[in-house]
Amino acid sequence: MADSHDKMSEIFRRYSDEIRRFLLKRTRSQEDAEDLMQETFYRVQRQSHERNIDHIRGYLYQTARNLVIDKVRRRNLGVIDRNVEVQEDSQVDNGLSPEDMVSVRQEYRTLCDAIVKLSPQVRRVVIMNKFHQLSYKEIAKIMNISPKTVENHLARGILQCREHIVAVHGERENKIVKLHPRKTSKGSRGQS
Repeated sequence: MADSHDKMSEIFRRYSDEIRRFLLKRTRSQEDAEDLMQETFYRVQRQSHERNIDHIRGYLYQTARNLVIDKVRRRNLGVIDRNVEVQEDSQVDNGLSPEDMVSVRQEYRTLCDAIVKLSPQVRRVVIMNKFHQLSYKEIAKIMNISPKTVENHLARGILQCREHIVAVHGERENKIVKLHPRKTSKGSRGQS
């Protein structure tokens, strides 16, 4: 038993920083990365008691990757709360006038209403792309659909949201609702 513990301690010492960086890049949260790293090593330790793991580094990465996917899936199963208020520390410009802040809150609620009305699969795609900044390929992998289907769902969701917003607020310029396919640093439409 002490030998097994020593072996896991050595594996942790050797790979923990690497796995932490991998998780931090994917979660963009120090706390989530730490939690998932601990869970990764716990699962690998548990599996190592049941069977021999030949390629420990690859197994660690695969476990960590699967945990990130599971976390995204769990996070995207919830429905957007229509009563959520725009927080002071949100992406909304704090220099807005009180009238503009009221307008932003109304637009935000309208957007939430529009998203809630989408079909479940289209809603998940819109949320993962627009709120969690996942690429088409990442969404396709999580949902087990093709990137082209992701693109079609996103286009349908954006169109339906725009139509709902225009029906409620008219054609005026919106302060918060700017729906278009997410651009990546390469200039593609979220397909990287």
